[in-house]
Amino acid sequence: MYYPPPDPTIPAGLCQCGCGHATMIATQNNIKSRWIKGQPLPFVRGHHMRKVLNPRGTMEERFWAKVHKTENCWLWTGGHSEDGYGIFSINADTLQGAHRVSWILTHGPIPDGLWVLHNCPGGDNPACVNPGHLWLGTATDNNQDMSRKGRHFTKTRPEIVARGTAFIHRVKLNDEAVKVIRFLRGIKLQWQIAAAYHIDQTMVSKIQLRQWWTHVP
Repeated sequence: MYYPPPDPTIPAGLCQCGCGHATMIATQNNIKSRWIKGQPLPFVRGHHMRKVLNPRGTMEERFWAKVHKTENCWLWTGGHSEDGYGIFSINADTLQGAHRVSWILTHGPIPDGLWVLHNCPGGDNPACVNPGHLWLGTATDNNQDMSRKGRHFTKTRPEIVARGTAFIHRVKLNDEAVKVIRFLRGIKLQWQIAAAYHIDQTMVSKIQLRQWWTHVP
């Protein structure tokens, strides 16, 4: 586990990640976590990774800094899923598709039950986050769009079965998300993690117990 060194500009008793939250008093000594019994903890529980996963700067600034704009598509330069979609870390425990974040920053919240789909003039480009190449559609629209583009996976595809996951899991999660879900074990309740990723609690349990997504270290 990574614990950044204390920030001398932050007073004792406030979380050293810079979030401004007050910390609790340590009830025991723990050298690894830098706990000293009777003194304030250096970090609010779960916040020790915040500087790494959520550096200072607004979400909008961090997002557009990872976008390379061309005359046609706007290409996401950050992390990608196996299917080529951009992945953006909204905070320390929430990952989101980059094209969805682009829509939210440009047009506002995505209505419940709708998907953000691509319509790039130059052809299928899941890494594109150009708001002008995105549109909202239903789940049926999404399935038909994937079929037209040759990206309609099924449970019988050997490369999916070999990884112990089905299409619906691939849509909602990726390797980065799985690592975060496992990292949050004992920090957040399973139902809270499930709600953040729009999956069910059983899936969270099986991921944390390494019964699913076993290929992720």
